[in-house]
Amino acid sequence: MGIYGDKDIVVHPKQWMPLKDGIPLCRVERLHTAGHFPMLDQPQQFQEILHDFLDSSNTTLTPGQFDG
Repeated sequence: MGIYGDKDIVVHPKQWMPLKDGIPLCRVERLHTAGHFPMLDQPQQFQEILHDFLDSSNTTLTPGQFDG
């Protein structure tokens, strides 16, 4: 799970792309009006996204599931 602010001036806003490309089943959320600290800039939206992710993340991974 990655939550990024599109107005971040510390981390490039497109830094989510390698995360999405490199981690199977990764979820990425972008907050368009947030900066480097989306949890402070958009606390309600951040909390809703995180809560939804945690509620939906009850899948069980099996050994070897991500082996090439």
